[in-house]
Amino acid sequence: MLEYAVDAASKAVGARLKEVRKSKRPRVSRRILSERCGLSASTIRALEEGERPFSLRTLQIFLQALDAGLVLALSGTEARLISAPLDRTP
Repeated sequence: MLEYAVDAASKAVGARLKEVRKSKRPRVSRRILSERCGLSASTIRALEEGERPFSLRTLQIFLQALDAGLVLALSGTEARLISAPLDRTP
């Protein structure tokens, strides 16, 4: 079994992506997301639950599969993730 060093940022990103996935209409299950992005449902669960860190590439794959974008808002020592639909205009 692989062990990962997971920091607070990875946990926050995972939790926010889970919120974004669950807020999609029609709802996007982990199984559907796994089919869209080529990751196993168990890997998606581990990422969303903060049990495994994200690479930038994995984050990009997730966002494309959810047709969403995230903005990192920094304020002093606080960081928040804000979701937004992707702008598909050329």
